[in-house]
Amino acid sequence: MLSICVVTRDLQGAWRATPDGLANGRSYIRPYLHPALETVMVTDGDRVLCFVREKWARTAGPERAFNVSPGRLAQVPCTEFDRLAAALACWPLQWHSVIVHSACADLTADAPSIVTLESGHWGTAPVFLVATAGQLLGHWDASHLLPALRASNIDHVRAAHYLAYYANPYARTTLFHGLQLLTERARAIWAGRPGHEALSIDYPQPWPRPSAAVIREGADPVGALTAILDASLARWIEVPDSAVAVEVSGGLDSALVASRTAFASTRRLRSYGVALVDGAARGQDARRSEIMERFHLIDTAIPMAEFLPLAPGSCRLDRRAPSLPWEEGYYEVFDALLRRAAADGINVLLTGFGGDELCGLRPSELRAIRAASGLAPAVVEQDPAPVFLSPRAREMLDESLDLPPRAASSESSIECAALSAARYLRHGIWPVHSLCTPELVHFCARLPPHWRQRRRIERDALTHAGLSARVTHPSDVDNFVPAMVAALRGPAHKVVRGLLQAPLLHEMGIVDRDRLVSAFDRWCDAGRPDDAVHFLAAAVTELCLKGMA
Repeated sequence: MLSICVVTRDLQGAWRATPDGLANGRSYIRPYLHPALETVMVTDGDRVLCFVREKWARTAGPERAFNVSPGRLAQVPCTEFDRLAAALACWPLQWHSVIVHSACADLTADAPSIVTLESGHWGTAPVFLVATAGQLLGHWDASHLLPALRASNIDHVRAAHYLAYYANPYARTTLFHGLQLLTERARAIWAGRPGHEALSIDYPQPWPRPSAAVIREGADPVGALTAILDASLARWIEVPDSAVAVEVSGGLDSALVASRTAFASTRRLRSYGVALVDGAARGQDARRSEIMERFHLIDTAIPMAEFLPLAPGSCRLDRRAPSLPWEEGYYEVFDALLRRAAADGINVLLTGFGGDELCGLRPSELRAIRAASGLAPAVVEQDPAPVFLSPRAREMLDESLDLPPRAASSESSIECAALSAARYLRHGIWPVHSLCTPELVHFCARLPPHWRQRRRIERDALTHAGLSARVTHPSDVDNFVPAMVAALRGPAHKVVRGLLQAPLLHEMGIVDRDRLVSAFDRWCDAGRPDDAVHFLAAAVTELCLKGMA
């Protein structure tokens, strides 16, 4: 939601308002300017506060916690500064704040110069941070910070996990030492004198997780679900100057969001989606067509076959887009989708993130369901590590990662939202994940298991919305894997094999080059489709490292 550069030696100077934020010498604080966001900037002479947050529709929002003009640097007394900072931090939607203690002006004194950053409890569009000699850098797009790092900064433990499991767990640590992430509800403090700066990020307390409840007789869980979702959506749909559209895949999650958004919208709604390849395309096309017709959507479907991962013309290969390992594996087609949406004037896009997790069953509930059905306890088999990992990297898979405490949303949904944000913001589009709202997550967590099992409540809601069993109970599910397989065995093969033949990951002792190349060749001949992710992960990581070298 913002970008910053704070140079230690600038802290003796005064901050001033600029058209894009605040400036002080070479230092700046720049909120992401967007119709869905607003900024408050105040100073008490010694400190400066920049607070950027999602807007709440004026017709339904809470009382403002401030009486200063957003976007202008207001002078307030010290006591009012503290009251205002505390009040703003209670905002219920996404927000970030930066406080710079400019009055630590005597750089020779023992008292450190301090910058404090905090985040709200949503995790959307987080800030990445890098502390270098004499300055603190932060940006919502990590690619802007990579020039401050070296390829050798790669975290071997996280790299091993990524190559083995195709996962970049959401945490304050990232794939690179020195690059940190301000996670939800976390606080970052940068303190020190010139040449002695230190950056620390403190995790919050775990978010309380409610237990399942008993539904009283006569209650309407489906009606309650749609009412909560409708109220949540109103906060974004009704924001002035926001041009809202929905992502529609053909699955349950996006169909639910599309149905409620179309119901609430005063104008015909646009939708965007990705048309899959091979056999998966037929079932998806039928489901999407029914959703479009039922809710009168103006639809655009981007053909994945024309934007395969790392194929010739890839925006990652020609550096039109960064190749960050934690971003979308199918970046090319989703980049094309966002470019089209932006060209249509869309600046807010509603997603279906979080639907799977919304109805997740607790381990104890799964055990009880299996026992009641006479089934043996489920056995979870850990996939073997790829053969191309070095012996040391294999050992690292047993090392634990520095993970944050429980958040208001599920770990996987908040990870997906946070690590995909930059992809949207690069196109001037604010992403909204309405199935990840704390109130909806809390409601579903309280539902008895039989309402969450097989996502019954979502299916019933879509049935009530007039959709057929073809959508509510599909015989197949959306599958992106065929596109990745087609790319790596087809148009992207030459590029990927070239990257794997001279990997920096080998020089770093994370992979064995010969094993990597031979494993890729064997996979191309007759490997399991699901194993494609290991080679895509290695190739994208190599692209990133070579860009930093």
